[in-house]
Amino acid sequence: MSALEANFEGLVHALVPLGGLSPPSRAQVLNKAEIVRFRRGDTVFREGDRDPYTMYLLEGRLQMLSGGQTIHRVTGGSADAAHALAQLQPRKLSARAESEVAILRVDRDLLERIVAADGADGADGYCAIQVDDIDAADDGDWMTRMLQSKLFAHLPASNIHRIFSLLEEIEVRQSDVVVKQGRSP
Repeated sequence: MSALEANFEGLVHALVPLGGLSPPSRAQVLNKAEIVRFRRGDTVFREGDRDPYTMYLLEGRLQMLSGGQTIHRVTGGSADAAHALAQLQPRKLSARAESEVAILRVDRDLLERIVAADGADGADGYCAIQVDDIDAADDGDWMTRMLQSKLFAHLPASNIHRIFSLLEEIEVRQSDVVVKQGRSP
């Protein structure tokens, strides 16, 4: 039995939102999920890809890239690995294996439907999803930090995707007024 197989239940309980699902709902998602292995140097997904999956790093180490530049690294079993990898579509980052990796690949639509139906609540009525505090001194990946905030913790990924699709990047200079109370855009 591999280390992954021995620790699989513990790893899944740490994944957001899988760990917060009721056992029957979690089993329903995992029944349709698959573990995909990649060798060192393999690309797991590319920036700009569209696919129907939510992916979690279970073991190994991934390099997350944007425009060919390393943005950050994710190690299986770490706090970062508890969250889906670059889940927005099209993907905003590329992922390349720095070691042999195991990825849990889950059908995104199925996961969203089950999370919405299950409510990701524990039997005692409290939410079982844990959201870590955002470290302001993090590596500059504002999107990951924002998605880990309590604001987004209970939103289905499709709603988050809709919100992000409405965002528009603008350039501002230091001291420019971006928002002024009482004014509409």
